[in-house]
This record gives sequence, structure tokens and C-alpha cells, in this order.
Amino acid sequence: MKFFGKYWVILILCLVVIGMATVKTKFGFKGKYVVEIVPQPTEIPKPTLVPGFEVLNFLPYQGVGFVVDRYLGPNELAVQIKGIDKKLAEKMVFEWMKENKVATESYKLKIE
Repeated sequence: MKFFGKYWVILILCLVVIGMATVKTKFGFKGKYVVEIVPQPTEIPKPTLVPGFEVLNFLPYQGVGFVVDRYLGPNELAVQIKGIDKKLAEKMVFEWMKENKVATESYKLKIE
């Protein structure tokens, strides 16, 4: 009896540990409900074409002797010429626009 009187706190703690272990083994998680998380790839949004600003994604464009750098308004581009003829620059800009599948009939070019 001296043993129980002297070590009663340790005895109670041992009973608590045994009780917790019993509850854990009887009612604890057994790994039945494993959920596998798979990352879902996100779709990259395609740039939307604003009417009148179809070549906006391709600007600035630098050709031989000219630079198309900005819009002045809907269907109106600013072209800076560097040492070539105005008609030749217009022709090359419209060819570049046709390569990018843009209707060139409605576009105006302002040569700077």
C-alpha cells in the first residue's frame, strides 16, 4: 500500500494513457477516407479582339524603314517613317496587317 500512496499521480497518469490509447485504437482514423488532391490546370484566357483595334497585340511593329507603334483611334494607326517613301511604307504596313489576318480596307494610316 505504501507504493500506491507514494506514486498515486503516476498511477493515475498511466491509467489515462491506457484509456486514451484504447479510445484511439477503437475509434481512431483508420485511413479509409483518403482524398487525393489533383491540381486542375487552368485555362489561359485568349486575348479578346476589340473592334477597331485588331493589331493591338502585335504593336509595336518595326519594319524596314518604318515603325508602327500605336493607335490614334479605332482603325487608325500611327506610322513613323525612317528614310523610305510614304507609298512604300503604306504598302508594307498593309502587307504586315494581311499576314496577321486583319482586314486592311477600314484602316487609315497617319504618317509621322
